[in-house]
Amino acid sequence: MIMAKFSNTVSDVVFATQNGITQFELRFNEASGKNFVTTDTGLRMAVSNKITSADDLNQPCSVSMFDPEDGVTEPFLMVHPTGTGGAKVVATKSFATAPVANLETQV
Repeated sequence: MIMAKFSNTVSDVVFATQNGITQFELRFNEASGKNFVTTDTGLRMAVSNKITSADDLNQPCSVSMFDPEDGVTEPFLMVHPTGTGGAKVVATKSFATAPVANLETQV
């Protein structure tokens, strides 16, 4: 099993904005049997096997640098569902608005 790490993860919206991208296309490679994503700027990215349809692609997604630690495979970008790292959510805390601290009165 190849060990790897994800880094520089951002939402697909942030990634697209930072890179002048206006469209992701989910494509299928018949030779490999795998999906991949292309952009209107010519970028090609790997895609998680959890993204198999337009419905999946239109859910919140993230883009990460995927860095295999096998010493052979080059790092590449991967599109994957947001928040599906496998960790169980134990609790959630929500905020109507972000609290603003007044540091001068807390001293």
